[in-house]
Amino acid sequence: NNPAGTGMNALDPQRSVSYELGMRAQRSRFSFELSAYHTRLRDALVPFQLAGGDGREFFRNAGRTRQQGIEAAVQLHLTRGVRLAASHTWNDFIFLDDGLPDADFEGNELPGVPRHHFAARAGWTPGPAFIELEAEHTSSFYAADSNVATSLNPASTTIDVRGGVAISG
Repeated sequence: NNPAGTGMNALDPQRSVSYELGMRAQRSRFSFELSAYHTRLRDALVPFQLAGGDGREFFRNAGRTRQQGIEAAVQLHLTRGVRLAASHTWNDFIFLDDGLPDADFEGNELPGVPRHHFAARAGWTPGPAFIELEAEHTSSFYAADSNVATSLNPASTTIDVRGGVAISG
């Protein structure tokens, strides 16, 4: 999409250097994973919208961004079909150079990326039946490069309950 309405949008390819370090441990009924990552992007492709653009999403190159975070997950299988799992992701994505001559978004968070995401699940399988309870929380995040309060999407939490029975016949 070209914001001018005609022709192709001239974008440069984004280039990155990434580092990731992780570990995994597992015992008979327990597993744990932990990883940390750090990425520096040049000419990062970032989405934007225009007033009067009918909700269409356009893309531009940012000068440089830094994306780093930590991810952790744990699973536990107890006796009698009971299992527990939880995961957490922490993100720190910021503009080092916004790539815009008339704006000053350096140091701002990249839009659309929540700082925290947490999920937890508990399940029980008594014979052919099962029941699961799941909770997921996403922290607030900005929807615009400017990081103004009016572009802050609120945090959200969802809770799901599922159940079923396997019938053979």
